[in-house]
Formats: sequence, structure tokens, C-alpha cells
Amino acid sequence: MVTTQDGARSSGLSERIAGRALLFVALTGVGVAVYAVSVVVLGPQVPVHGAFAVLVGGAMAAVLLLARDTAQRGVDWLLYGDRRAPERAVLRVGRRAESAADPSGPVDALVETLAAALRLSYAEVVLDAGPADCRVGIPTSRVSEIPLVSQGRRLGTLRAGRRGEPLSRPDLQVLAGVAPQLAAAAETVRLQASLARARERVVRAREEERRRLRRDLHDVLGPALAGVGLGLDAARSRAARDPAGADALIVQVQDEVRECVGEIRKIIEGLRPPVLDDRGLLGALQQHADLLTTRAPALRVEVAGAVPPGLPAAVEVVAYLIGQEAVTNAVRHAAAGRVTVTLTPEDGDLLLEVRDDGRGLPADPGGGVGLGSMRERAEEIGGSLAVGPGPDGGTRVAARLPLRAAVAVS
Repeated sequence: MVTTQDGARSSGLSERIAGRALLFVALTGVGVAVYAVSVVVLGPQVPVHGAFAVLVGGAMAAVLLLARDTAQRGVDWLLYGDRRAPERAVLRVGRRAESAADPSGPVDALVETLAAALRLSYAEVVLDAGPADCRVGIPTSRVSEIPLVSQGRRLGTLRAGRRGEPLSRPDLQVLAGVAPQLAAAAETVRLQASLARARERVVRAREEERRRLRRDLHDVLGPALAGVGLGLDAARSRAARDPAGADALIVQVQDEVRECVGEIRKIIEGLRPPVLDDRGLLGALQQHADLLTTRAPALRVEVAGAVPPGLPAAVEVVAYLIGQEAVTNAVRHAAAGRVTVTLTPEDGDLLLEVRDDGRGLPADPGGGVGLGSMRERAEEIGGSLAVGPGPDGGTRVAARLPLRAAVAVS
């Protein structure tokens, strides 16, 4: 019985035998052709003997050596592609990346081009975030792995192999040269998918907000305003014959109007916390901290940092809601005695960090509603959220919110 590895070795041996056979046939053909031309052209005119025969033999040997090198390069290209010219393979992959018609599938195009350029039996990109679904061939017995790194962050691995033999050093040089392009393509695909998800969440949240507004206006304000209208009609009809009764109805209608104003304020506060317009982001977070410390005198909450001028409204709202939720979670779930909130502008982003000295994250934090909500809010404006243990214990919540990307959302 032949195992997979034995079959791969046999296949690789067959390829090497085929390569030598092609080279032998090519050299034989060239030698016969040169000899035939020499006999046909020079034979009738110049007698080949003595020193001239040596000269002709040397010329034929030089031609055969040149033919051998040319034939060897041709056979290597047929079997191994552009591994002797790494820059050519990298250029082919780069051109394929530029001409990829489908922006969502550049990784597939690059892997296919790489496999064709190096005559690979197997090539695959495996992303750490999940399967890339871009594989050519089936895994061989010997697979080489090249890490894919973009902006200092590992994204995945490029796996490649050739049947029956390990990849040579020129092959690995080509793979190392192509890896940055594959990493950039994989990062582009990841960002496009993240952007699509964020847009979908924004649209969904907008539709949910519209439904909520419609429900509040229809179910709460609609009947209340209708009651106000009926009360005014009743007061008007009573005014002439029963002024005291009409006055009592007007007082009742005034109370109903005040209730309507209160409902309108609730709706407005649901759209944007008014404290942001009154006190700004730092002041709003400080007000929330003061509220918590008033209820728990032993608690200490510090708010520090700076806010860049012209802060987009979307970033302001998201930063406030994330900070508010993080501080509340630290007090309610982690039993923290001290919480620190820091805002820092950095490289076109706003960094929000909340640290506490509580008991830290549970062994299996799971996907709580609070954490999921904070992460979704950050991603909706193109940001990110990281939650983990703090350097001195407790929990650290860090949100990076891009200011430029949020301008369009605002």
C-alpha cells in the first residue's frame, strides 16, 4: 500500500526525472541540429581535419554549453516557475493585486497568481480571525509557513508546498517578498467586512430609532395632544354659561400640556444626552461620576484628560455612553472602590480609558449586553474597544475612536 507521503515522494521523483529527461532531449536535439548544419554547410566547402577540426569541435562544445544553460532555464521555468527570478514573481503578484476586479476577493487572486508563478502544488492563506477561503490545491507532505504581518500586527499565515520536496530557499524568498502584499490584501478585506457590518448596524440602529420615535409620538404624544384639544373645546363651550367650570378645565389642560412637554424632553434626551450640550464631554462624565459618588461616599471616581476642539458629535456621544457604561459596570459588577477615566487625543483618534481596582473580569466574561453594546457603539463610527485586566489589577476598558471617520457619521 502506498501512503500519501510515499505518493508525494514518488511524484516529486517523477518530476525531477521528467526534468532531466526534458533537458537530455533538448540537448540531444540541439547537438544533432548543430552537427547536421555543420556537415551540410561546411562539409562540401571546407575539409574538416587537423587544427580546424579542433576549432570546429570547440565551437560546437560552446554552442552545446550555451544550449544547455538555456534549456536548463527553460526546464526549471516549466517545473518551478519564477523562483530563479523572485522579483518577477513579486511583480506578477503585485500586478494581479492592482487588476483584481472584485475588491472583496484580492486574497484569492493573489494566492492563485502565486501558485501559478512558483508552480506550487498547494498554497493557502489562513487568517487568525477565521478561514480565508482562498486555497489552491491540497496540502502536501511538507508545508512551509510564512507569517502575514500588517502594521506590526499578525493577521495569519501563508502556507505553501510542492509535491515530493520541500520548498527551496529561492521559493521561500519569493514567499517572504509576497507576504506583505498578501497581508495588506487580507487587512483590506477585513476592514471592508468590518465597515460593511458597521454600516449595517448604523442603518439598523437608525431604523430602530425611527420606529421608537414613531411609537412614542403615536402612542404617547398623539393621545395626549388629542386630549388637550378636547379639553380646550370643552372649556370653550363652557366659558359663557359656566366660567368656573371652564377655568377648571383649562387648569387641567395646562397640566396635560406640562406632561406632554415632559414626554418631549424624554424623547430628546434619548436622541442626544442634553448634558453634553450643557457641560461638554468631560463635564458630562464628571457629572455622572459625582452622581455615583454621592450615592456611594466610599467610592472615588476621577475624570481627567483633554478633548480636542471641534469634537465630532458622534464621537462625543459614543465616548460619553461608553464611559458612562464602563464606570457603572465597575461599581455595580466589579465592586470597585476607585475608578479612573482618562481622555487623550492621539494621532487623529480619541482614546478613552477606564480603569478600576475591582475584582477584575470573571473567568468566562461571555458576551454581556453591556460589553457588546459598548463594542458596537465604537465600531459604528469605525473605532475599536478592548477589555482586559488592568496593569495593577482590576479591569481596563480602552476605546479608540477615530475623529476623521466619525465626521461623516456625525
